[in-house]
Amino acid sequence: MSVDEVKKDLHKMLAETNDIIILQQLRQYFKALTDDTYDWLD
Repeated sequence: MSVDEVKKDLHKMLAETNDIIILQQLRQYFKALTDDTYDWLD
């Protein structure tokens, strides 16, 4: 699977869902991925 395919799949999932819980969890996950102070072992 290419990077472009992954991006398209993620975009499609975000654009097509109306499930607020899924969207909130994805937002938290992406925030954790980009947060330098997040402790993955905690």
